[in-house]
Amino acid sequence: MDMNLANKLTLLRVIMIPAFLLVLFLAPEPMGRYIAVVIFIVASLTDMLDGKIARKYNMVSNFGKFMDPLADKLLVMSALVSMVALKDLAAWVVLVKARCPILMRMMRNRRWQESKQSFIP
Repeated sequence: MDMNLANKLTLLRVIMIPAFLLVLFLAPEPMGRYIAVVIFIVASLTDMLDGKIARKYNMVSNFGKFMDPLADKLLVMSALVSMVALKDLAAWVVLVKARCPILMRMMRNRRWQESKQSFIP
């Protein structure tokens, strides 16, 4: 695994997810929420930054191609599920948001399976 700067920023974003959740749920109100928002914003900025760095300095890697979108989804979904747990958001919003990536993955898997079968002699 090539641990270039872009990949390190992606890993930092993944590591920030538990920090975001711990602060959000365990720090005293309202300061905990403010700090959690700051952590979320910094994590979101690393998303923007790692992509720009990877493209500008030709640091695009298979690890980054896989991990970057996964880290994005984990960050956003952890925030949304947390908002449901804190009763700040209706659960149906999370279900609608989660449905799209799941359906996309199912469609990609199906296409991959079909293409794999077409190459069998």
